[in-house]
Order: sequence, then structure tokens, then C-alpha cells
Amino acid sequence: LLLAYTAVAAAATAAVVDRNPMGTQVGPGWTLSLLLLGMLVLAVLVQADSPGGGNAFWATLPLRPSAVASAKVLVAALVIVGIPLVGQTAALAAHDVAVGDPPGLLLDSVVSYGFWLAAAAVVAALTPDLRTFIVAFALAAIGSTIALTALMSILDRSVDEFASLPRLLQAVEVAGLLLLLAHLYRTRDVRRGAWVAGLFGAVLLLAPAALPRSQPGAGVGPVPAHLRPAVLEIEEVRPIPGGAEVQLDVRLVGGSERHEYVLKEPVVRFVTQGGSSETVELEHSYSLAGAPSRVLDGLRWFGERGPAPPTTSAIQVEPSRAQREALVAGRAALELRGRLEVRELRVWADLPLETGATAASAGRRVAVVGVSEAAHGPVVDLWTSAVASSRSATNPLEYGDVWGSRAYALVNRARGEALALTAAGGSGIGLGLVLPGPDTREFTFKLEPRRFGPSFGLLDEGWRRDARLVLLEWVPVGSDPVRLRPEPSHLRR
Repeated sequence: LLLAYTAVAAAATAAVVDRNPMGTQVGPGWTLSLLLLGMLVLAVLVQADSPGGGNAFWATLPLRPSAVASAKVLVAALVIVGIPLVGQTAALAAHDVAVGDPPGLLLDSVVSYGFWLAAAAVVAALTPDLRTFIVAFALAAIGSTIALTALMSILDRSVDEFASLPRLLQAVEVAGLLLLLAHLYRTRDVRRGAWVAGLFGAVLLLAPAALPRSQPGAGVGPVPAHLRPAVLEIEEVRPIPGGAEVQLDVRLVGGSERHEYVLKEPVVRFVTQGGSSETVELEHSYSLAGAPSRVLDGLRWFGERGPAPPTTSAIQVEPSRAQREALVAGRAALELRGRLEVRELRVWADLPLETGATAASAGRRVAVVGVSEAAHGPVVDLWTSAVASSRSATNPLEYGDVWGSRAYALVNRARGEALALTAAGGSGIGLGLVLPGPDTREFTFKLEPRRFGPSFGLLDEGWRRDARLVLLEWVPVGSDPVRLRPEPSHLRR
């Protein structure tokens, strides 16, 4: 089993580090296989000297229960965790994560993987054989999933809030499971141990619910004065005929043409004449202005349309019926709150336009899987893998998102020309690299020319041969809180 486990860990490492750009996604298969096999190996290890067995050989010898339990934990830490941890280190190095990130990311891996191993060790200590262990663990996992789903529905909490627990709480959970395992070895009382394990499992389910909802912070300083827009206002508020929504037209003028302006964490607050208020949270952020074409200096962009005109963005909110009626009747006013985040595009990868070309930077790897021709121009098949860290200045899973506007371009510096590309189609998955823990994503998608501007027949074979694929990411440079109230005259009845 240990040889098989080592082989799987080596194969998972090779799949992530030495990935063939011509292949398909690595996928979560290796991580899931390693996780399941690791729990199986640990179950066999624990049941070889099980504390629940009435005829346990070690109990007849002058061995302290703490010594036997410690030996199991030590082997699990050095072998079952240690072997794939070497592969996880190599995977992080292949992604060129930011300096200072690897220790925290590896600790996330140890804590996340350690939780599953510790849970498997407890179940193995309570069951007499491997078959019973598999059945019991499967039933416990199914029951926990059902209970967690019901709890999330009752508390109106998201899966991400339960999945992304603070590292300290995860470490406390692992320590609690190890103490429970030590208790089982000390008492050898399976019945009492099962009750204690059930109670501890209920505490593990309820603990995340007791945590306050995470409040996302700005993550960056205030918006520099020269990037602040001259005008940011609600130009018009109008109920949509025949529907329940109310549309807010937000106007932004005077911003930088080389930056994107995004309204994050938007909330609409309805205030009645009596002074009471209710809020409606919007589901996503809104781009108010941006997607600049002039990102790289000294280039002529195909299809460039010149400076962007003043931008008006439509934001729709669905209030309650009473809120909508009060707004239309003039008995209530509304207020739009959120954070205005200013982003700029920065180059994070510059690679030749040829199959097999690869690059890595700041927690992200990319490979050109293929280059083909279509009626509207060249099409690039791209693969990318990213790992996020709270220590990094940017999150490669958010800024530089694969669907980001004008985040990709073909650049021919010899001719001083560039063609913006857009992401089309594709799929993404995420579970881990070699081990679970850090937030990771893997995508495969196509890059195609935007279908406007002059004929793409100008991009002859020579142009494409000298072109390079430039990938850019949105990076926040400042964030300010905003509070917008429309004038009464701007409300359309």
C-alpha cells in the first residue's frame, strides 16, 4: 500500500509539474485519488493495532497507549503527509508563486489534508475491519453532507463560507480529532468513543455557523487623486414596466481611459419618510467604465474606436413590492452603496504564438495547446492553472479572470500592431494541485479576435509568425467607498 501510495503521489506531481501542453486538463482526479488512498492507508495502519479490538496484541505488551497512538500519528505525518507534501512544494514552484507565499500555502495543504486523515483515523479506530471502515466513513460523509446542506439553507449561508474556514479553526478541528483518537487508545471503549465522535462531529458542523459573515475588505489603498472620476452619479431611476425590477442608470465621466472602474459589493438601501430603511444586496459587481484598448504603448490596435464616451451603466435591483410602490409614490428614497475599485491591466505573460509555448508567473501557469485559423482570424487554444494566496497583492483567480475584457492580445512589435482577443467557450475545474488546501483553478478555453474593425486578412502568415501572445491581468490600484443618491427629479414614475 505504501508503494502504491508513493507511486500515486509521484504521478500526481508529474501531472501538475511536467504537464504536457498538448494534453487535456490535469483535473481533480489525482488529488482525489491521493486523498482516498491516503485515508485507506491510514485506516490499515490504525487497524493493525486497533484500540477497539478486544484481542489487540499491543495491549498485552508493556506499551503505553500514548506511545502506540503517537507512533501512528508520527508515521502519518512523515509518510502519508510528508511524501505528497514534497510534490506540493514542486507544484507551487512550477506556478512561480509570490515570494513568501509557499509556507502559508503548504500549511493550508497540511491542515486540509490532515483533517481528512484525522477523521479517517478516528473512524478506523471505531471499526473492526476495513470493510466496516469504508461503509462507516461513507455513511458519515453522506450524513454530514445532508446535514450541512440543510444547515446552509436554514442559515442562508453559501457553500464558500463553510468551505473557506479560517486556518486556525481548521487546525483546532484537526487537534480535536487527534485528541479523540488518543482518548480511544487510552480507554479502548468503542461505545463511549462512538458517542464522543458523534458529538464532536455535530460540533464540527455547527462551528462554521457561529462564525460572523466575512466582510470583504478593499485590499488596496484609496484611489489616487488623478484616477478619480469627475462625475459619478445616479442619472436616472426607473421602474421597469411589467416587471418587479427597478433600473438605476449610473453615469461615470472623467475617468482614466487606461483603467477600468468597477462597483464592488453593491447594496441598494431604501429609506422611508419615517426614517426606517431596508437594504437589497446585489449579486455581482458592475463595470462602470473601462476595457481600454491602449494598454501597450506605441501600438496600433485593429478595430480601435478611439476614446470612450461618457459611460452610463444599467444596474437592476429587485425590491419588494412594498419598496417599489413606496419608491414610485415618492414615500421612499434609495441610495446605492459599495466600493469603487479602479483597476489597470498589466502584462503577466509574453510567449510566442506556437503550440507548446509555456510561461509561469505569480501563481499562474499557462500553455498554448494549439493555434488554428478561422474565417475571422487566428484562434488560440489556451490552458491555464492558477493558485490563489491571501498574501499576494493580486488574486489570480479573480483579477486576470479568463473571461476578463481585453486581457489577451496578439502583438507584432516589429510592425507596431496589435489585435485584441476575447475568451470564448471553455471549462474550468478546481480541487487542488497535488494536495487539497490552497484555492486553485484550471481552465481550458479559446481566444478569438474581436469581430469588429478592418478585415483580419491583413494578418498574413508573416504577421502571425512574428506575433507574440500577450496575457494581461486586471490589478486593483485603489478603492474608495461610494454612496450615491439620485435627485428626486431623476426618478421616473
